[in-house]
Amino acid sequence: MEQRYGSVHYFSPEHARGGFTDAKSDLYSLGVVMYEMLTGKVPFDADTPVSVALKHMQENPEEPISINSNVPVAINKIIMKALQKDVILRYQSATEMLGDLRKSLKNPQGDFVEQLEYDNTAKTQKININEYEKMEEKPNHTRGGNTKKEGKFKQFIKNHKALSIVIGLILLFAISLGTTLMVLNVTNPAEVEMPNVVGMSKEEAQKEIENAKLKFEVEKEEYNKEVPEGYVISQEPTYMERFNKVKEGSTVSVIISKGQEKAIMPNVKGKQKEEAIELIEEAKLKAEVIEETSKTVKEGYVISQEIEPDAEIFAGDTVKIHISTGTGIKQVTVVSVAGQPEANAKKTLEGLGLKVNVSYEEDSTKDNGVVLKQSIESGKVVDEGTIITITVNKVAEMKQGTVKVNVKSLLAYTPEKDEEGKEIVEKATIKIMVGNDTIYHQSEAKTKTDISASFNAKGNVIIKVYVDDIVKGTKEINLNTVTNCIFE
Repeated sequence: MEQRYGSVHYFSPEHARGGFTDAKSDLYSLGVVMYEMLTGKVPFDADTPVSVALKHMQENPEEPISINSNVPVAINKIIMKALQKDVILRYQSATEMLGDLRKSLKNPQGDFVEQLEYDNTAKTQKININEYEKMEEKPNHTRGGNTKKEGKFKQFIKNHKALSIVIGLILLFAISLGTTLMVLNVTNPAEVEMPNVVGMSKEEAQKEIENAKLKFEVEKEEYNKEVPEGYVISQEPTYMERFNKVKEGSTVSVIISKGQEKAIMPNVKGKQKEEAIELIEEAKLKAEVIEETSKTVKEGYVISQEIEPDAEIFAGDTVKIHISTGTGIKQVTVVSVAGQPEANAKKTLEGLGLKVNVSYEEDSTKDNGVVLKQSIESGKVVDEGTIITITVNKVAEMKQGTVKVNVKSLLAYTPEKDEEGKEIVEKATIKIMVGNDTIYHQSEAKTKTDISASFNAKGNVIIKVYVDDIVKGTKEINLNTVTNCIFE
């Protein structure tokens, strides 16, 4: 009978080692499915099925709750119990597992899942067989007793013929089964260890297999990039460490590498796209198409190839070919956006496929924020993607500014003292100018620290502070970004 298996990712440990499986094995597989549903991945994964099977038998899975913190505690414990390697420690029936799942609906964070453990302190119990020995040693007092027992047995058979037939059939079956098993044990071939020959040369592999009293067979030869020519790629049955026993005389099939296949790059430059791809695939290569514009090559034809014609490369490699998407670039006609608001003008020009740069000028005779001019005149035909610059009117706003002057600090003034120790404070004429306008002009003590004057202006302004008509400080500020100017 042909035996079929599912994915090795859902195997139970006893299934992976070829042992006895029952309903508890199915509960283990159910645990794997639940694990994957809640974490997005199976508990054990590896590059090969053999490695996955070994993990099922040897490693403990990472708990689902450590991967997905939203997994309820009860569900986490149910899954981990289902994934116990020893069947004794698992759920013993689907009914038992279903009971815990129902409890988890009412108490998701509960600690009710029974985790069984081995009792290392338990000792082997000795059965008292003294009574049985006494019964065996008890002598028969008379021959008549035996005769009486034999007579009772014959009498029982006469009185229970149907039951006697059933008992006889059972005895006959037991004798036949015992005989069959004995014959099988005598005729069944002994088990031997199958060697791992993957990576060996064909000759070495054959010698190893035949020395193990097994039959060597080459299933096929195939090209392989990783395995050198003449060496074993794989074997069947697959070698599994600690589980590599097979019947003496069994056949071990191997696949031998023919090395890496070579291919010759065809010349496809100037050919139509479909024809070029067909030639590449016939040469046992793969084509990667890169599309680009060209003013000299017709649309759909090969502009160039990255591997030169007749070059020797490995079969299965990917080669890049550049295909033309057209012989020209789309043309657009420029329209006038003068007088339009900046946002509308940009939207119009970008809608034509042009790239827009913006510069600013001030024209007090035009509305603020409208386009004054454009770098490409209306009606001109240009390539799509051409850069056009629009000049937008930006009139500076009138803003209020403040000039603060600390005369004492500005002059680094220290007053002298008279004979009585009183300070003699001198005065000076303070003048503040913003541009050509004087906004403050008074005589103040040289110890003055808090002169303040306000003004209205726009854009950049030059501010000067005079003390007795001598310039003591000059600053330029932009009223769009700062409105205060402090002289200390």
